[in-house]
Amino acid sequence: VAGVFDWDMAGPGAPIDDVAFAAWSFVPLWRDLGPAETARRLLLVCGCYGGLAAADVLRVVGTRIEDATARIRAGQQAGDVGMLNLARIGEPDNTLRALSGLRGRLPTIEAALR
Repeated sequence: VAGVFDWDMAGPGAPIDDVAFAAWSFVPLWRDLGPAETARRLLLVCGCYGGLAAADVLRVVGTRIEDATARIRAGQQAGDVGMLNLARIGEPDNTLRALSGLRGRLPTIEAALR
């Protein structure tokens, strides 16, 4: 991939939030790869970006994903067609279940990062 542009919920933010969202999608943190492989991939993402510790990014992921799912839910309640389309495929509930799974794996991933 040479570049990824996703303008659905674009806006100003902190770089760590963007890297956390990228890690969620591209490591991917939403899927259980085992702690060693997850840590390896997260370290790679953070190393390529530069200036961010993997453990710090990992700590931000939950809040970042909760914010995204809250925006999806708010859009659905407001009748946004794009967000209603996401409801048809089970969002944001699918993402919240995956986030719960990640939270259960956090201690082992954090240990693998050390």
